[in-house]
Order: sequence, then C-alpha cells, then structure tokens
Amino acid sequence: MKLPSMLPIRRAALLLPILALTLSASNCKKVIVEAATPKLPEATQDGKNTFGCKLGDKVWLPGSDHMLLPPLDADLTGTGFTLRASDDHNDAPGWEEFNLSLNTTSFVPGTYTLRNGLTARYWSRENDLNNIEDYIAGSGNTGTLTITKVEPRTKTTTVLGNTVTSNFTVVSGTFEFTATTSAGKTITVKEGRFDVQAF
Repeated sequence: MKLPSMLPIRRAALLLPILALTLSASNCKKVIVEAATPKLPEATQDGKNTFGCKLGDKVWLPGSDHMLLPPLDADLTGTGFTLRASDDHNDAPGWEEFNLSLNTTSFVPGTYTLRNGLTARYWSRENDLNNIEDYIAGSGNTGTLTITKVEPRTKTTTVLGNTVTSNFTVVSGTFEFTATTSAGKTITVKEGRFDVQAF
C-alpha cells in the first residue's frame, strides 16, 4: 500500500509563517498610518494639560523638543487668564504659537467674546526668523472663549525625599475665532479645546 506524499503538508507548513508575517506587517503599517494622523484631544475637564484646534481644516496640536520651553503654559491671576500653546519641534519648519487671554477680575465659567475681555492671536515664523505672520483677532473678526470648568486643586508630590505641595486651578474650555494680518490675510480657528492646570 502506497502512503500519500507529505510534500503538500510541508509546503503548507512553510507558507503559514510567511503568510502570518505578511498579515502582521500589513497590520503594523495600518497602525503606523493611523498613529501619524493627528487628532484633536477629547474635551476633558481634569487638568490633563491638553490643547488642540483646527487651523483652517488642519488639526493643530502643541509640541516641543525643548525641556525648558513647555509647549503649553497657563496662568491665572487676579486680573485674568492667559493660555499659550506653541509648536517648536526640531524638525518643524518654524515656530507657531496661539495666545488666548481673558481680562477679568471674576473668572467664572461662561462664554466670553472678543472686545469683551477676550483677546486671541496666532503667529508663525520660519526657523531663520523670516516670514513672520501675525494674525490678531481685531475689530473685524469674531471669536468666543467658553470656560466650562474652573476648579482650584492641591497636589502633593515627593521630590528628592522632600514633600512639595503645589496649588493650581483646573481650567477647561472651548474656543473659536477668526484673525487677520496687517496685510489682510485671514485665518479661521475652530473646534478649539483645552484642559489645563493654571498656576
């Protein structure tokens, strides 16, 4: 009696690892493509130090490769709230920055508009300091800043064996505005959101 050949089974056994590698490689490519696509952060209210908006139709997120220059900085004083978000990666073509400022002595949740305490600005420049474009939300523009949460908090940490207590305020909100350069170029900023720890 002649036994069936084992050759087809051996071929299949050799092809299975190749097929598995091909499928896993295609999955890796898909994950990499999805991870490279910037997405707006969730609109949270926990002091997660997030910021994002759409500049035109492009998602804009802050970032920095420099330890001493954080990409997100929020200040809360007795006269108002200031938020600065910048993008200054070493491989970026230049520097971009958003500035939102609210001048008020009673900082509470609510919607604030341009010319009623809110100022908004976006500017960019190339790494060689050329081609600076400064967009300011002025009299011909529209804009709102909606503060959704203001909550003082205290955080205690240990640094080199010492207990350090810091007080900060969680400030969360949304924003949108238009802004114009002195040459008449206009940008639209929409779907803006932030969730920061203001000191």
